[in-house]
Amino acid sequence: MTVAAWGLRLGLGVVGLASSSCASEPAGAAITANLQIAPVVEDHPWVIAFLTELGSERPAGVDARLEGRSVPDGRYFGEPIFEGQRRELLAELLATYEAAHVRPPELAVVWEHSPGRRDDLDWRLHFVDRSAGFAVDSDARVILEPRDSLVLLRFGASQRERFAALSGAHVGQRLAFTIDDETLMIPVIHSSITGGQIQLTPNSEGDPKLTAQALVDRLTAP
Repeated sequence: MTVAAWGLRLGLGVVGLASSSCASEPAGAAITANLQIAPVVEDHPWVIAFLTELGSERPAGVDARLEGRSVPDGRYFGEPIFEGQRRELLAELLATYEAAHVRPPELAVVWEHSPGRRDDLDWRLHFVDRSAGFAVDSDARVILEPRDSLVLLRFGASQRERFAALSGAHVGQRLAFTIDDETLMIPVIHSSITGGQIQLTPNSEGDPKLTAQALVDRLTAP
């Protein structure tokens, strides 16, 4: 089961994340998964050059294009899209390009799996800047609210301000939440997120196994 199927992109992913106070929340369970948060790189020259080459070659089973989005303050952002029918196909094309054009060290590759896209283009490739983000530490907690099928992620004291600063520095841009190299969500950030807590909403419409409990289990797996 892939991580990205929990898809905040359908809920909070395009409107930002809600912040809230942590004072009265239950303790929750420690996060043991390799959960990392980093800004998505959208205008790096290397990324745009790779997009341009794929867009001109138009390999079978792949779509590469530049879309765009506007944010409430009027700014416009280009959004490179790399889609493929199979992750392995995109990975092969990336490796071929990297053999001739070395990928800059600040660019890390992450994957998004979203079954049901047009033409069976179920996989997306994203580039993130790991050096500008951070790995969620052992003080973070995940809290399940079964009544509302909500999963809350609470940062530890040492990372609350760090996340607020990260989100504030990337208003209008996207942050990738990943477990290992697969995305959990890629929301557009509309304001600095303070309070140290965010809400995850499992998308179980297409698969009844993708429940709030399943997400908690994934985040707390030994």
